[in-house]
Amino acid sequence: MKSSWRRNFKVGQTVVYRMPKSSTSPGQRAINVRPSTAGESYNYEVEKYWVVSKVFGDQRVELVTRTGKRHVISVDDKRLRLASWIERTFSADRFPNLDLLGEGSLDSLV
Repeated sequence: MKSSWRRNFKVGQTVVYRMPKSSTSPGQRAINVRPSTAGESYNYEVEKYWVVSKVFGDQRVELVTRTGKRHVISVDDKRLRLASWIERTFSADRFPNLDLLGEGSLDSLV
């Protein structure tokens, strides 16, 4: 049963997405590190700092990365959340800078 509570994302909001990854040597930003079933690699998550570029009517959002890549993710995904004010303040350099991407505003990303 799905919850009737939905998160309302708006264009321009900063979000954090916990991207699942797997490798033999997790990096410094790896969280929830655990060995794989075979034991030769590790499964973990890395927090990605993105900006909402478009909100679709079917409960999906398009997110833009620092390099300009776009990802479409459901707002019900538990790995997606709004960035806290502490993250926006102290990790501001991890969020996309739309001016450096050559995009004057979020409207041009759509």
